[in-house]
Amino acid sequence: MIIRRGGALVKLSWYYLLLIIMSGVSLQAQTITWTETQPAGDADNNWSVVAMSSDGSKLIAGAESGRLYISTNGGSNWTETQPAGAANKNWYTAAMSSDGSKLIAGAESGRLYISTNGGSSWTETQPAGAVDKSWQTTAMSSDGSRLIAGVYVGRLYVSTNGGSSWTETQPAGATNKAWYTIDMSSDGSKQIAGVTGGRLYISTNGGSSWTETQPAGATDKDWYTAAMSSDGSKLIAGTAPGRLYVSTNGGSTWTETQPAGATNKSWYTTAMSSDGSKLIAGTTFDRLYVSANGGSSWTETRPAGDVSKFWISVAMSSDGGKLITGAYGGRLYLNNEPLPVQMTSLNATVTRTGAAISWSTVTETNCAGFAVERRTITYQQSQIANWTEVGYVPGNGTSNAPHEYSFTDETVAPGRYAYRLKQVDNDGSFEYFGNAEVEVAAAAKQPSLGNYPNPFNPTTEVEFTVPTEGRAVVKVYNMVGQVVATLFDGFAEPGRYYRASFDGMKFSSGVYMYSLETANGRLVKRMTMLK
Repeated sequence: MIIRRGGALVKLSWYYLLLIIMSGVSLQAQTITWTETQPAGDADNNWSVVAMSSDGSKLIAGAESGRLYISTNGGSNWTETQPAGAANKNWYTAAMSSDGSKLIAGAESGRLYISTNGGSSWTETQPAGAVDKSWQTTAMSSDGSRLIAGVYVGRLYVSTNGGSSWTETQPAGATNKAWYTIDMSSDGSKQIAGVTGGRLYISTNGGSSWTETQPAGATDKDWYTAAMSSDGSKLIAGTAPGRLYVSTNGGSTWTETQPAGATNKSWYTTAMSSDGSKLIAGTTFDRLYVSANGGSSWTETRPAGDVSKFWISVAMSSDGGKLITGAYGGRLYLNNEPLPVQMTSLNATVTRTGAAISWSTVTETNCAGFAVERRTITYQQSQIANWTEVGYVPGNGTSNAPHEYSFTDETVAPGRYAYRLKQVDNDGSFEYFGNAEVEVAAAAKQPSLGNYPNPFNPTTEVEFTVPTEGRAVVKVYNMVGQVVATLFDGFAEPGRYYRASFDGMKFSSGVYMYSLETANGRLVKRMTMLK
């Protein structure tokens, strides 16, 4: 079957549309469970356009040869909304203000319509002389005051008053192009526009003037999709067929980014979080991919059983935690599960007193904390012992912001070790991450004693080693020989560094002596507290 999409011919072996609403993009996206949701009586419709408010609570979805629907509860329920006399139009484009109160929607061989009350009512808006055009693409500033709209084989138009009036805007030499994709920054000052069989253009003055921008070697491509961060500094653009490209400097330069094994796909739809860190991209007759690091790496994601669909539209909440995406495929699906924890790194390094473990997360949901587990790797045949918990670090509950964590394992003896994290949710469920190895060298087999900092105020760390195993005692004395603190009194073994803290808060400034006593003798040092 051959289907005309805004003047472009697309060959389909089947013809149906799937919409997906995803709460939480994750590197573990394949574990997400999906629930079907549909506007009443509109199963298996040909959904072709979606848009979302900044918090993901308000949605608009439109179908080819069908209707427009809005949701005010993240897709749990839908209500039909239609401009008067515009039922059963081929809805190809829609955009929404950050709070979802202002909307713009466009149809093929039809009109542009705006709403200032979340879709309850609509008003026709048209650039002069542009009636009954094939409106292919639109974008809206966060407050809904600035708009841009593109015609398939026509012109670009901008409005600075919410659609009350329009001004034609064209890149030099780009008249009557097939404008297929546009997006704008939250304030509307920065814009990106792409054409099929042509170029990419950016504007930094609200569409008053345009500059051509091209990834190296990507001239005269079919630019079907582009998205922009809220400040306009980060961009993603895709060609069909071809590659994905990202820019971190407003389009001055571009870098190719590809999911593994997804080179030369027909990239048809993209979306980006407000800070540009989270991305989603969809291909024709293939897969959906998400990235949590600005396109540095990608992970495949899809509803169970929905492989190789024609992914045609996506939208994303400002924090990247909620998505809606449409494909020729049939139904709507909703996911309300919490975001899993998304790890970006796990590192282990050797310190004087043991091993330092550090890790970072991109997102967390219901994360109670992280148990740090260790196991010994012996040198004989690389045998590995069982895992043992050596520490616990509280998590940040539910968060879409990056977080850094660290833990120092001071109980470790010389040897080779592996570390992993047991991430625990508030409900007790858990998941393991990572396997970082370190090798802790033995300390010199002779007694040592020292403190840092020195002078100090009011605390200092005392470190010591012993030459043979046995009892060790570390004490602090004032200048008249009185014991003011016992920092350590217990069993110690050679080849390890031991550390004890001295808190001088309740003592006066001055010189203090401290000593290490073992069966082999006594070491004495001095330290100075300055308050």
